[in-house]
Amino acid sequence: MPVYAVKKGRQTGLFDTWDQCEAQVKGFQGAKFKKFNSNAEALAWIDGETTTTTSNITASTSTASTSSGATKRTSSELQATSETTSAPATGTKQVVYSDGACKNNGKPNALGGIGVWWGPNDPRNLSERCPGKQTNNRAELIAILRVLEETPLSTEPLYIKTDSRYSISSLTEWYPGWIRNGWRTSAGPVLNKELIQYVLAHLDNRKTRGQEIVLQYVKGHSGNPGNDAADALAVAGTFLPQTPERDWVKLKAELERSQQQEVRTQSPPKIRKVASPTQSPSKSAAPSTSQGSRTRSPPKIRAAAARGPPQSPSKPGVVVAPPTSQELNDYAAGLLDDPAADLSF
Repeated sequence: MPVYAVKKGRQTGLFDTWDQCEAQVKGFQGAKFKKFNSNAEALAWIDGETTTTTSNITASTSTASTSSGATKRTSSELQATSETTSAPATGTKQVVYSDGACKNNGKPNALGGIGVWWGPNDPRNLSERCPGKQTNNRAELIAILRVLEETPLSTEPLYIKTDSRYSISSLTEWYPGWIRNGWRTSAGPVLNKELIQYVLAHLDNRKTRGQEIVLQYVKGHSGNPGNDAADALAVAGTFLPQTPERDWVKLKAELERSQQQEVRTQSPPKIRKVASPTQSPSKSAAPSTSQGSRTRSPPKIRAAAARGPPQSPSKPGVVVAPPTSQELNDYAAGLLDDPAADLSF
């Protein structure tokens, strides 16, 4: 379905019909508008003349929990780069805007909300109340997290656009130093530590599965239609009922267990050779004798001496061959050797 993008007009943004677009540009001096086949292409075109800072998740971010609860980075760190040219208008990537809002930020009566915007009337758009402590930075981080939690895994790059420099810096630049210092700063423990660790675990989960995540800075309240829409959803979230804090440590552990379980199920099964119950013991396991090279012969056992001839088994359906002459001779010899045998006729 086509979409109309207005970069300069009475109202900028994306519009579903030509009539809506025409109302914004007809008679407007210097109007800029264009038709696209996807929201991603349209948004990339609208953002094309702005200078942005892009943080690319370019390296594996595997984590491991230590006994102190800190997160230890076990592979190369995330690399942040600056991008001064517009991203190509292509449909081979996913583009989403996230934002956090907080009324009375820093005060006891603060109200936080989060917003995620994919496009006009997109069912993935999201407006929620910020859980737990109400601060603007937490709302910005949780908005990014909700994108990662709700977006299905894909091989397409995922561009998350946000106006939170705090979130981008926390997830790409600052955390290696926090790890080295035991998640402490000169002012004390790192704020939002458990939340940041959980977001990093999600970024790692996507990277290890081959998806590139790009955190791209956009200037807030600057007329950017995607950012303005995400902001509106975040503000709407502040009016929703308060929700309890989430257990970030438990959620991170569950995510890592899920990753480990998936790796185990994808690994080929290990085959262990088991000795057959009828297998003869090896020569090296044979007991040694106490008389040098002399070996003790096994005792000779006479079959059923003085107890009558060999009997056929009682199991039905089993046929036993008649005794051989040797077996009869052995039986007769047993009778002659038994003094209790009655041989009178």
